[in-house]
Amino acid sequence: MTRHLFACVTAAFLGLTAAQSAVAKPAGPDGNALVTAAVVADVAAVAPGKPFRVGVRLTVSPGWHVYWQNPGDAGLPTVVELRLPPGFAHKPFGFPTPVRFDQPGDVVGFGYEGELMVVAEVTPPADLPLGRPVRVSAEADWLVC
Repeated sequence: MTRHLFACVTAAFLGLTAAQSAVAKPAGPDGNALVTAAVVADVAAVAPGKPFRVGVRLTVSPGWHVYWQNPGDAGLPTVVELRLPPGFAHKPFGFPTPVRFDQPGDVVGFGYEGELMVVAEVTPPADLPLGRPVRVSAEADWLVC
């Protein structure tokens, strides 16, 4: 399931507090959200050339799970890609240690229940103009079972 997520922060030197933008809520057959996704940043303002962290948080409904980068015998990997303005760079997303799912038929899977947060370090360009909004977005693909 692909979802486009976004967060906006402003280029400035002050106001470095948590920022967040919630978004995608894919529904199950009963209409309830199985996974809620959000993009979060550890800053409310971006300083030119100063790295900050961006996370994509997936909150998974009880009784359901999403898969790790290596899903095991079955499933599909969770994939997250950042969309950044020109001149911005980022390191790869870090995934937390998954849990093992022993499923019927001796099928082993690896993934997450409850909540998953993947985090990447983002570095803005040193010549970033101050006072302009900066759009940071992400595209996330996951399989929820």
